[in-house]
Amino acid sequence: MDTEKLVELGLTKREARAYLALLELEQAKAGDIAKRTKEDRTNIYDSLRGLIKKGLVNYIITNNKTYYRIAPPEKLRDYLVEREKSLQDIMPNLTKIYRSFKPKPIIETYEGKEGLKTVLNDILHEGKDFVGFGATDRMYHLLPEYTKKYLREREVKKIHARQFYTKGEKILESKYSVFKSIPKEFSGPATTLIYGDKVAILLWFIEPPVIVLIKSKEAAKAYRNQFEFMWKIVK
Repeated sequence: MDTEKLVELGLTKREARAYLALLELEQAKAGDIAKRTKEDRTNIYDSLRGLIKKGLVNYIITNNKTYYRIAPPEKLRDYLVEREKSLQDIMPNLTKIYRSFKPKPIIETYEGKEGLKTVLNDILHEGKDFVGFGATDRMYHLLPEYTKKYLREREVKKIHARQFYTKGEKILESKYSVFKSIPKEFSGPATTLIYGDKVAILLWFIEPPVIVLIKSKEAAKAYRNQFEFMWKIVK
């Protein structure tokens, strides 16, 4: 029998070897089991203690000598049932602790044209309305044909967008898009897009442009709240 099967059931490798050896011997002293498994006697004693604790081995003492005996194989099933019961007992507490953890934000960095494509494709894949700061036509100059395709697909999916742009900055007019302007002193050479549980920050002042994508429900909510506050007060 393969010891790996017993290991999968929760035994250590040494316990599995000792168990199989004793299964063949039926009853034996620790030294006999050590010879059969070619293990050091000290390790055999450790393995036997573990098997006794699991209820898979018992022992008798005759003439001051300890003989170990294998328990009926059905005890393996009982051992697994007990393990499953123990797991079910602690599962509610484990689940409670796990749910108390807030997932850490995932931050990804992309560069250039392919990075921009990644974000635009992600917006289309998300398929939800989005908001943003720093609207500009720079993406069109970087990817003219791809930007046209992106805008067409946005119209097909009816993805609405509300964005702020800097006065004097050229923007990409499109269906389902609404813009509000803000003074230059409140903006910079960057575009922030908030969609789903993600925040994409496009840094145009770096060559090639760098895109920082933050995947975080909390971050997206914070950025979106800031946007909504500004959207209400900017005319």
